[in-house]
Amino acid sequence: MAGRVIPAKPDRVDGEAQVVIIGAGACGLTAALRARAAGADVLVLERDSSPSGSTSMSSGFVPAPATRFQRAAGIADDTPDLFLADIMAKSKGSSRADLARLASVSIGPALEWLSDHAGIEWIVLDDFLYPGHSRHRMHAVPEKTGAALE
Repeated sequence: MAGRVIPAKPDRVDGEAQVVIIGAGACGLTAALRARAAGADVLVLERDSSPSGSTSMSSGFVPAPATRFQRAAGIADDTPDLFLADIMAKSKGSSRADLARLASVSIGPALEWLSDHAGIEWIVLDDFLYPGHSRHRMHAVPEKTGAALE
């Protein structure tokens, strides 16, 4: 899945691709990895001189239920339904339930995919129960920084 970085002039990018992704932050790069793994020719466009994004400025913590990383840490009682209930409770019901459900069932498999296909090592932060969460489900890379994710 190796790629290459081609500096381009802001007003012109030469090349063709089946999938074009705007932004080389954590979400954009994850989408690029997933599309490439599916066999697509991918072009990632990033306005900054080096790939980054808001994730690089954050802690990079990702809440996810029912992961193998939780089970390895002895946390076996978390489910997407519990995560959804926590989201809806924390937002006092103002979150769109359909989108919250999609997130609650998708994020665990996404973290496991990133581990399997991109070699990202996840740990579960089980020393503190984050506000709004009924289970220890906050995942991070060992460095506990968003910059280490990108």
